[in-house]
Amino acid sequence: VTNNHVVEDAQKVIVNFNNGMWARAEVVATDPQADLAVIKVTPPEGMEWQPLALADNGGVKVGHMVIAIGNPFGLQNTMTTGIVSALGRGFPVGAFGNNRYTLPDVIQTDAAINPGNSGGPLLNLDGEVVGVNFAIESQTRQNSGVGFAIPSSIVQRVVPALIADGAYQYAYLGLEGSTISPQLAEALELPDNTLGVYVSGVVPGGPSADAGLQGGSEVVTGAGGVEVRRGGDIVKAIDDMPVVRFEDLVSYLVTKAEPGTTVTLTVERNGEQVQLDVTLGERPQQPVASTQVGEDGKINARAAIAIAEQAVESELTGAITEKVATPEDRDGKSVWVVELSTDTQNATVVVDAETGDVIETTIN
Repeated sequence: VTNNHVVEDAQKVIVNFNNGMWARAEVVATDPQADLAVIKVTPPEGMEWQPLALADNGGVKVGHMVIAIGNPFGLQNTMTTGIVSALGRGFPVGAFGNNRYTLPDVIQTDAAINPGNSGGPLLNLDGEVVGVNFAIESQTRQNSGVGFAIPSSIVQRVVPALIADGAYQYAYLGLEGSTISPQLAEALELPDNTLGVYVSGVVPGGPSADAGLQGGSEVVTGAGGVEVRRGGDIVKAIDDMPVVRFEDLVSYLVTKAEPGTTVTLTVERNGEQVQLDVTLGERPQQPVASTQVGEDGKINARAAIAIAEQAVESELTGAITEKVATPEDRDGKSVWVVELSTDTQNATVVVDAETGDVIETTIN
């Protein structure tokens, strides 16, 4: 098990062992939404190895000692130590422009993590894997005492599905929301210490919209000149679990729910509590904001252009000067054909209007 970002652009994968031997590996499956990947490797003849056990994340506490193992700056077999600094962090994953999914329950540690540690284990003192190291927070791209690991609870759910099916299917509500902060409460004219997730919008045709969840409609200007849509529901619980932060909602969907199952949302609407039964959908590969979806449930031209720009930005030279999105029907599928131009290049990107997936890219 390693990180998706470690192998996603690899032409070949070689695993180096502590005894100096190495072996070629095959990428079995990847999951950008959890930044996890599974590789298959056969050890050199005569070499014995022992897999590490995954820890029960329920036993991980702030202050526990942890050990990070990896190859920082190419220095193989490096061990660093620290503590669990915090639990339950939410971390944006993927590269989808302004819209990203949140990876929940992330472990924060002050064990030194640097470039080269990605994909390595974060261990407890029993030698069990509590997480997979994958990111740092730093102004210099070097350790600043704030490192992050994907918790073993998510590894335990995602990895078996990657091995068996090649993908993990995430449950999907189809809403935009945020934790209610003091600033947001003031902008929405809510009482102090109102807790929960404010629903700013729902995706038309999505599970939440079908169940009757309501997003904000009246646009007001909040602190710092930020526009906020007022009048949306406040999610207070999902099934029997209280929801205080947005991460609570995402954590439940990722670790306890499955597409096709029904959950009960307890929401506050106009000062009263309402319960809504929502049949969860399957999370799209590309997150689409509710403001980027038309009444027909398909992404609009603006969203298609944003997805297309993201898909080709690393391959185009110079600023994009022209952007045109044209709706078409190809083999019964609704698509956007997006034309992008710079001073020296032209790109055509075909985007699925229902899922936001990039179907085809041509650059000349």
